[in-house]
Amino acid sequence: MEPITERRPVNSPRVYGYLRQTSSKARHNALADSLAEYCRQHELTLCGLFTEWGPIAVVRSPAFVGLLDVLALPDAYGVVLPARVHLGPRRIAAEREQQIARRTRA
Repeated sequence: MEPITERRPVNSPRVYGYLRQTSSKARHNALADSLAEYCRQHELTLCGLFTEWGPIAVVRSPAFVGLLDVLALPDAYGVVLPARVHLGPRRIAAEREQQIARRTRA
């Protein structure tokens, strides 16, 4: 997945976070806080956070479909996540990366 900052000109870089279920609510909150801090440091606007609460067994889960829906908005810029593993197992993550790339290309 290509880095989202400094790749294409945008007027208002609006991004959306995506996390998978973590071991605890405290860990989830820490990851959400780190995404918010990353966005602040890179002058991105974190407009929402989608979390996959159950096991990731299919590409088009409710949380991921919600992410794709907001990426279809005209002012959406990209997705931030702590690590690629948050997109799911390797096969599912690869398909999800392709779907995100199709939605975020200029």
